[in-house]
Amino acid sequence: MVNETTVPRIIADTAERDPGRVLIQDIEGSDHSYADFHTEALRWCDAFAAAGVRRDSLVATMLPTSVTSYHCWIGLSWLRAPEVPINTQYRGSILAYTLNNSEAEVFVVSAEFVDRLAPIADSLQFLKTIVLVGSVSDLPSLPWRVMSVEEFLADAKPVAHETPEYFDAHAVIYTSGTTGPSKGVLQPWGNIQQVPWAAFPGEQPDAHDDGGVFTCWPTFHSSGKYGLCHAAQLGLRMVLRSSFQLDQFWDDIRRYRVTHAMLLVVSGRLLNEPEKPDDSDNPLARVGMYPLIPQYREFERRFGVRVSAGFGNTEVGFVTATDNPVNHRTNGKPLPGYQVRIVNEHDEELPPDTLGEIVVRHDKPWRLNNGYLRKPEATAEAWRNGWFHTGDAGTFDEDDNLYFVDRFKDCLRHRGHNVSSVEVETEVVTHPDVVECACVGVPSDYADESDALPDQDVKIFVVTKQDTQVTAKEIFDYLVPRLPKFMVPRYIELVDELPKTPTGKTRKVELRSNAVVGPTTWDRKAEGVTLT
Repeated sequence: MVNETTVPRIIADTAERDPGRVLIQDIEGSDHSYADFHTEALRWCDAFAAAGVRRDSLVATMLPTSVTSYHCWIGLSWLRAPEVPINTQYRGSILAYTLNNSEAEVFVVSAEFVDRLAPIADSLQFLKTIVLVGSVSDLPSLPWRVMSVEEFLADAKPVAHETPEYFDAHAVIYTSGTTGPSKGVLQPWGNIQQVPWAAFPGEQPDAHDDGGVFTCWPTFHSSGKYGLCHAAQLGLRMVLRSSFQLDQFWDDIRRYRVTHAMLLVVSGRLLNEPEKPDDSDNPLARVGMYPLIPQYREFERRFGVRVSAGFGNTEVGFVTATDNPVNHRTNGKPLPGYQVRIVNEHDEELPPDTLGEIVVRHDKPWRLNNGYLRKPEATAEAWRNGWFHTGDAGTFDEDDNLYFVDRFKDCLRHRGHNVSSVEVETEVVTHPDVVECACVGVPSDYADESDALPDQDVKIFVVTKQDTQVTAKEIFDYLVPRLPKFMVPRYIELVDELPKTPTGKTRKVELRSNAVVGPTTWDRKAEGVTLT
């Protein structure tokens, strides 16, 4: 089910029909009704038009998760001008690359980030206007027009200059470039608007009287924009926090009567908190869990929720889903309209339980992506033979359940088995003393002439809690009964932090290049430990 009436138009219709209805509850601010939000978004639209923004113009933003970031995004949609939301960690050459690749002439930036512009000013080719959100005591000298957001909006009227359509690109979302420059994905409304029915399969609009959906994810990524799509299309309040706070989560859920939440990565942290007798005494009913942790049934029992899972990415949205996972590895079945296949290197479809690349297409247009910005070769390569190639490795079972295994470049081969680094990492982080983990392959001296692929040993890099004294051997002992023998790491290295891309993804290419066994690496074989 994809709504061809775009989210901005749904908000506008609701604002006219029920103007006082609450759309956003900002935990760190105030409530915003549909009418208030729509009016403010249209003022942003009018201000952008006065600044020279037209249909298909790209406008860059660098804003923390906030109501303002949503006003800006939806305001641009009423000009049919895609937003280019930039990761708030970007600086230096990667910030310059993104601004130049977008060719944005207008840049809406939070005051806390504006000092990053002066060092790269000479390399920026297209920028003309800076809109500064917030105050700064010492504004650096910049070669463009700089105006405060108050000045920008001073004469703006709540006027819609265009009508957003489902095939419009609402934003250009930059994916992490782990081996090269990030690619900007032209993401249409038809992609992002199907997410409510993937995150919460079977949900119906207004099924939860006065329900709320919690969001705290960065609005420079699709995940941060999902919350408003959930709210508008399912008739929920969007309960907004600027970032995830473990110690505040359940208080927020109870205080704001939250019924729905998408949990990204944090589910294991919530489950590792000490259990309380009243854990299930909360209004939360539906949880989209990404990734699905092995203890998802325990999560359901303890907190009294229904967990769903699925597979997707920036380029395709969510293409499979289930609200009754058969196990923690499954990603559910293809959603209506989506065609999903597992193919080999020649794009030939593979039988069930055979590892290959996940490729996707849809029965209708504008449901996946509108290509990569200014990268026709990359677009053609990804869309070859009429299917979008995700670069992800996976399988289908006999019942048509999809299993995401890994990014192809992160898969490793051990003793004839395909090892999913994701599955190893998911198990490692269930250890109560582990914060995060990365799994890579290390060249092995084992040789099997019947296997065409080189053998690798499993190595994990582990970040532990600061106040713990857990050892590599203790982590190994924890994993032995929990992982298949061929997945149990030979090498374990405890590190202070993992190298990250600006979007927070682990730079495994860097770990692989430094995966030699050194004096700080625990080696199962060197310690004389055998697996039985």
